[in-house]
Amino acid sequence: MKDAQGHLNFKTKQLLLLSEAEALLQQSIKKSKGVDVTADCGEKVRLFTKVGDRFDCKLTNPKGKPGTATITVISEEGKVDAKWNLKTADAAT
Repeated sequence: MKDAQGHLNFKTKQLLLLSEAEALLQQSIKKSKGVDVTADCGEKVRLFTKVGDRFDCKLTNPKGKPGTATITVISEEGKVDAKWNLKTADAAT
């Protein structure tokens, strides 16, 4: 909607900031396995249609070994849960 000054005002509940999902993954893996990883969930933001939607992120450990993470949306406000699998000799879950 535009007001008399031409400003747009909108709210959305179904938006994820992927940098936050990446940080969650990196912190979780570091805390659980003591391994620094790089997480890549794609673009900067992601829209979701409903609670329970899932998407994948790529993980890479310092040796360049790949892994995967599945992010599940657990609230309309964009809270997420993560399950990850880092397939290396250093760490796996």
